[in-house]
Amino acid sequence: MASTPFINIHSHSRSTESDTIRVYNCIIGKDEDPVGLFSAGIHPWYINEDLPEMQLSELFVLASDDKCIAIGECGLDKLKGSAPDLQESVFRSQIEMAAALEKPLIIHCVKRFAEVLHCLEAENFGGRFMLHGINTNPENIKPFLQMQNAFFSFGTAVLQPGSNAETIFKSLDPEKCFLETDDRSTDIKNVYFRAAEIKGMSVNELSDQVLRNYKKVFVHGIDRTK
Repeated sequence: MASTPFINIHSHSRSTESDTIRVYNCIIGKDEDPVGLFSAGIHPWYINEDLPEMQLSELFVLASDDKCIAIGECGLDKLKGSAPDLQESVFRSQIEMAAALEKPLIIHCVKRFAEVLHCLEAENFGGRFMLHGINTNPENIKPFLQMQNAFFSFGTAVLQPGSNAETIFKSLDPEKCFLETDDRSTDIKNVYFRAAEIKGMSVNELSDQVLRNYKKVFVHGIDRTK
């Protein structure tokens, strides 16, 4: 068992464990008000096409809370959600909000990695951001690998031998990585055990490194680790 907490950086579950720091993800327009430590964002699947400005106003109130450690998940999805132009507009507004509040971004991206990169560059975003739920062709994230402010989060896909998630996670510096359960009911410890095996590290070493990453990226949540 790890001597430091297991950081579950992105979860849609409200359940808690004594040895886990779980960051609950609140989706504006879908979820109830968050409890505990959380991130908040307008997911591309749940943009209100008639009232996006109202959603952004609601997000700003939540995001200003000290317990909100990040904006997101937000981003772009080619397969589902509102029209591409509206997705980009709402995503760019959330990038601006993250910069204004000095909080990192948690990014959802499905088959629109070039467009996500364009939005970040167009907004000249210098804050830290995390691409979550990584399980894509490794070529898709190559442009992000040299960005000092880019981080990557892996979920239950690393449990699948030969997955893209396993391939990418194995090649990445642990200083750039986080682990999550997203919308799955899997125990985060199972993800840590498998991830440690992939990296040839002990679970203690990996959990210590993820905790250091957490303190570096999610500065608003530092005191919550104690």
